[in-house]
Amino acid sequence: MTTFSIIGLILTIADYVVPIISTHYLEPRFWQDSDEEKYKKIVSQISQGSQTISSFFTYLKDLKSSNSKIFFPILFVSLCLSAWIGNLVNNLFLTFLMVNFIVLLPGLRLHGYIDRAHEQIQGIFAKIFGQKKKD
Repeated sequence: MTTFSIIGLILTIADYVVPIISTHYLEPRFWQDSDEEKYKKIVSQISQGSQTISSFFTYLKDLKSSNSKIFFPILFVSLCLSAWIGNLVNNLFLTFLMVNFIVLLPGLRLHGYIDRAHEQIQGIFAKIFGQKKKD
């Protein structure tokens, strides 16, 4: 809970401070076409991330309604595991790890580490549940 509180505080402060600072340092006359392209790319990536999160929650909702015998044990075990880890490890250290992962995520995606890990996890689940791996 501490991690979410810290993230919420940082977002609240950023929501208040960024517009004030941006009006002083980012005047419209200095805005270039290249800046506009960078802005469009960033907004597109944020939109894709939002759609990914939304599709994940839709998948969980569909899994709950279609296959609740698998959904509840997986949810229960993952929540118990996260509570156990949170009890063993200092919250500040967990926050440090989470922030580092978030900061390093674009580079991990760029070099293909996320895709490779995703494929390996799919392969493990395919072996467990006896399904063929999708190519």
